[in-house]
Amino acid sequence: MRDGLGEVAADVQAGAVNPYQPPNEVIPALATDPLDSVLESVQRMDFNSVIQRRDLIDAVAGTGFRIDVGTLRQLARLGAPPLLILVGISITFGPGIVSLSLQFAVAGFIAFLLYLRHRLIRNYTNVSGDIIGSARGYIDSTSMRIEQEHQTRLLRMDQLVCVTYNQRRISLCFDATFNRFETIRFDDFATPSLARDLAEQLSRVRPPVAPLPVDRRRSQPSQAEPLFSAVEPAFQYAGPVAASDLKSSDFTSQWRRLVVGATVKMTLVLGVSVGVLLSLFGMNVVTVLFCVLIAACIVPGFLAIGRAHREIHRDDQPLWYARGWVDRDGIVAITTIGQTKSNWLLFGKPEFSERSIVLKYASAPLWYILNRGQFHSEQDWNEVCRLVANRIPG
Repeated sequence: MRDGLGEVAADVQAGAVNPYQPPNEVIPALATDPLDSVLESVQRMDFNSVIQRRDLIDAVAGTGFRIDVGTLRQLARLGAPPLLILVGISITFGPGIVSLSLQFAVAGFIAFLLYLRHRLIRNYTNVSGDIIGSARGYIDSTSMRIEQEHQTRLLRMDQLVCVTYNQRRISLCFDATFNRFETIRFDDFATPSLARDLAEQLSRVRPPVAPLPVDRRRSQPSQAEPLFSAVEPAFQYAGPVAASDLKSSDFTSQWRRLVVGATVKMTLVLGVSVGVLLSLFGMNVVTVLFCVLIAACIVPGFLAIGRAHREIHRDDQPLWYARGWVDRDGIVAITTIGQTKSNWLLFGKPEFSERSIVLKYASAPLWYILNRGQFHSEQDWNEVCRLVANRIPG
């Protein structure tokens, strides 16, 4: 289960119809959902891949499922022609026609947009660091199966939120927060042509949408039958996890640092930008114009952070609901989106508290939380604490 931390950018509303598109947050799948008709004809397609960091970068930057990244690139492209025109006028008619300060201001704004885009791409790929490595599996009409060294994921195709692609790969998102995504190169499929056809069809019915702070589908219990087998003794668990269960945990402290750090950075950028513009141009139309443009890039980030903080700390709804079991091989989690089997090597040092066990992924800023109230008895909870401590030494 993924609740990674990354910088929050502006929510950009997409125009296409999608059952998971804001502002309605989570909308139950419609009976006439066009995804159903696409999935009916899907044949099983096996793949065998090795996912590297550059694959994640290409997925985020190239396939377009993160519309905030795409928007920044488009804005930077729109700023390039005016800059070239200003430079051309200055070269042709002399530097007195267009001030050098104005040219530097336009160039600086474009560089600022590209910097924001670079930071977003870096953060989104860092959050997905756990999927780097060999991956094999398949896509069929009901599920996508991904087998990796430390985790096997079975994701329900009817829970797809977004599908995008470019010439090299397909990217699939099953999580409305877009912190979880899968990406496979077309050439790594046994039938690349069928994979390209499927990507085109799925992208039409699941286009990019703005990410949500919390995927509320996860707060509902899943009735699916387990697709993995337990190793006895196995300790069953089921129930919700709320923000209150994470108090004083590393997850909460890192989230607090993220919110404070992002707020300070955006405030500094806005303040420094306004100061530089005032020193270059004074208070005039040019200064106001650039201040408005910079604020348009930064202020939505403030709003998105506030929205995410409110959603994560809502008391009336849990962050997610999961059931499964813990055994000597690892943890099985069953949610409305799918099922995962994670072995203990996926996790780093565990964090124990009176109410929960917080397991941070070893290779990504992600957490899995086991709640004391999810277990059948106090004895089971104590046994699980001992098992985790033995399997993942501190």
